[in-house]
Order: sequence, then C-alpha cells, then structure tokens
Amino acid sequence: MSSLSISDDLTLTDEIPIKLNGKNYLEWNEKVEAVLKARNLLEFVEKIFDPEPYASESDRAQNIESEKFRRWFVQDQMLRTWLLSSMRKDLASLMTGCQYSWQVWETVKELFHSHLAVRVWQLRSELGTIRKGNLSVSEYVGKIQSIVDSLAETGNPVSEEDHVEAVLAGLPREFDSVVKMARMLEGLTPIAVSNIETWCLVLEEKYTSEYRHVDGGGGPSTQDDEPSCSPECSTAERGRGSRRRKGHGRGGRHRGRN
Repeated sequence: MSSLSISDDLTLTDEIPIKLNGKNYLEWNEKVEAVLKARNLLEFVEKIFDPEPYASESDRAQNIESEKFRRWFVQDQMLRTWLLSSMRKDLASLMTGCQYSWQVWETVKELFHSHLAVRVWQLRSELGTIRKGNLSVSEYVGKIQSIVDSLAETGNPVSEEDHVEAVLAGLPREFDSVVKMARMLEGLTPIAVSNIETWCLVLEEKYTSEYRHVDGGGGPSTQDDEPSCSPECSTAERGRGSRRRKGHGRGGRHRGRN
C-alpha cells in the first residue's frame, strides 16, 4: 500500500487499488491521472512547474540551492516514490535512471504506448483473418468477442458494424444463407452480432440433426436451405455491402439473444 505526503495538508493513501503490471496500463493511467488531478499534482508529471535550482549566479557558483527548489524537489521525490510503488517491481526497476517524477511518467508512457500500438495492430490483424473452420458457432463467435474485448481494453473499441463484418467474413459456404440475409437487411434495419449468432446456431443445429440421420458419411445437402449463388456472387456478398449503416462505436460484450 502506498502513502504519500506532498505537503502539510496533502496525503495520498491507498489511492490506487491496482499495480501496473504490463497489461493494465490504460486502467492504471486513468486511475493515477485522476488522483493527480484531484490533488493538483499534474504540474509535477507534466513539468508545468520546474523551478530553477539557484536563485542567482552567485548561489550557482557556491552550489547553494534555493528554498523554493528544495521544497519542490522533496515533494517531487515523494511523488516519484509513490508512482514507483504503484508498479510491479520488474517495471519499477526500468525507471532506475528517472530522477524526477515527470521522467517516470514519460518513460511509462513511451514504454506502453509503443507496446499498445503493436498490440492493436496484432489484434486488428487477427480480427481481419479469423475463420470459423472447425469451431462451433459459439466457439467462433466467442473467439471474435474475445478479440473485440481486448481491443476495447486498449482504447480501440470495435463498432457493432465492424464486429458483424468480422463474423460474416469468416463463415464457411454452408452459412451463405446467413451472409445473404445480412446483406439483404443492410440499410433497412440494424443488425447485431447476436442476430448473426442466432441465425448461425439455427443452421448449425439443423445440420447437426441431419448428420445424425444420414448414412454413409458426407455432409447434408444444403441446396434447399441456402440461396443459389455462384462463387463470384458469394464472394461479392461477403464483401461490405454498398448500403452501410453507421457503426455505433461499441466495444465489449454484444447484446444477448432475444
């Protein structure tokens, strides 16, 4: 637990319930910044107030620091210690060369902003290439949801529209009827991921039931259930529709099925 007294009437005690651990930078930054704002301490980490160590050239020559600087330095070192105590030990050790609190703040920001940029790129790439394959519908939708949640945690939420597109893009041909249904409804009514999942689950259950009653192996025919569509048509339908509804900028969990 961390406790910090910046002045006679200011004490920070257990203000941060979490420690920076490499995966929770955004949450940590939000909580720390809120405390600094509430205590009027942002000037320390943003280097708004940076007093001269010496009041005159004569004092500089004699290495006599001003009272104002000494008071500032003591307060800054207390804040620096408090910031380091809010981090996991291995991360705090990376701040060894940071003499002032603003240096700690900037080092953490640079370290995690570059890390976040790479993480966001990886997640976006994964979202754009994920395919259902042999996964069940629930597993497939859940895997995409996990990626969407991770992007939201990095401060890059996925809109409902892009979420839907990711699900549709990775469906195999036996779910072409779902893709076609979604394309037909584009621009007419909002389509949620829960809608797509429900339609896919209905087809999955139907196919599973048919497999149980078909002898000799091989999958059931889907000609009576899916729209007749050439490979070219199917490819076109899987691309983004010409009539697009606006995304809602939503990240996190999709709505439950009705």
